[in-house]
Amino acid sequence: MIDKKERIINAASKIIENKGSSGLTVRTVAKKCKSHPHLIYNHFKNKNGLLSHVAQRLTNEMLTESLCFHRSNKDQLIHTVSVFLKKVSKTPHIIDFIFFNPEIGQILPKNSLSIADNLSQKINAVIADLSKEKKIKTQELSLRIWSTINGLAMLIKQGVLKYSPQLAENRLSYI
Repeated sequence: MIDKKERIINAASKIIENKGSSGLTVRTVAKKCKSHPHLIYNHFKNKNGLLSHVAQRLTNEMLTESLCFHRSNKDQLIHTVSVFLKKVSKTPHIIDFIFFNPEIGQILPKNSLSIADNLSQKINAVIADLSKEKKIKTQELSLRIWSTINGLAMLIKQGVLKYSPQLAENRLSYI
């Protein structure tokens, strides 16, 4: 059986998944938990404290799902982007909250790895590999990769493009 704090975090995650972070209030979380709002404050200092726990959990879940070992840096990046795009397709509000949210740096606890940080590390590793092989313009390639990732995410969110497991590999074939 899960404890009350976990139930609150689960309820908040579901609200964000269905309505986005703008739909999350202490009252809506309490209602979903069939509880009173003041009980939420027994576990979290304020709404931002709750958001911090939710963001950390959602981010960790995605980072765990994107783990892959014994692959090249390029294959790790493609796998991570594929997981990210799949999440955009299935849970766009969660991606808005943990990736496109300009306040995520303030919401996540200090020393936490964000999705953007994780992608940046993988992009930099690929670029380092490529720069050993041939002369490349690293900043240009980094911007091109980021543009591809963000563009695909936006096209999927808008319903212009459908997610497929091969999408990331096909669109990042230039690296």
